Amino acid sequence: MTFIHLKFPQQDGKLQSLTFKEPIATLTAHSLQDVEKTLREVERYTNDGYYAAGYVSYEAGAAFDAAMPVRTDGSMPYLSFSIFREPTNEDIFSEAPFALCNMTPSISKDTYNEAIATIHNEIYEGNTYQTNYTLRLHGTFEGDAKALYTKLQRAQQANYCAYMEQDDYTIVCASPELFFNKTGQTLTTKPMKGTAARGLTVE
Repeated sequence: MTFIHLKFPQQDGKLQSLTFKEPIATLTAHSLQDVEKTLREVERYTNDGYYAAGYVSYEAGAAFDAAMPVRTDGSMPYLSFSIFREPTNEDIFSEAPFALCNMTPSISKDTYNEAIATIHNEIYEGNTYQTNYTLRLHGTFEGDAKALYTKLQRAQQANYCAYMEQDDYTIVCASPELFFNKTGQTLTTKPMKGTAARGLTVE
């Protein structure tokens, strides 16, 4: 089963919801060699007037730049797009129970502290003024994924949200940044700076 929901602002700033069901095809790339070829297949469908909804993983970047490090565990496709005739405007909302269990970071506290110290030193040396440092959390999920999606949207107040449910996995996204939007020959991107104005107190 494939179910994809996207939420994003229109040109007037109002949030639009698009829900996609019953794809006519699903295109996936399980190897880096297939990434570009599969994207061209997706493009052919959209050029013919169909809708494509899906994702490209971070790891797929190595298909375009071999210097980029990638994971090769093969647990998910490098990219997956489903093809649809038309979306609907229905929204997703759920308050069913869910739980994130035994969430543990992918690195030790010492490794984290060393990384932060390195970043502080690089800032001091003038080699960078800002670094987006992230890590993975591993654990288990129980309950309704749509409820997690609902709660994330509320908590993050994010403009760019996505819920993608496949047979083997579910992707939930609530992002404040626009990767890119193409209208005609114009590309628009709105990356997140990662900083905010300082308040009046430490708290």
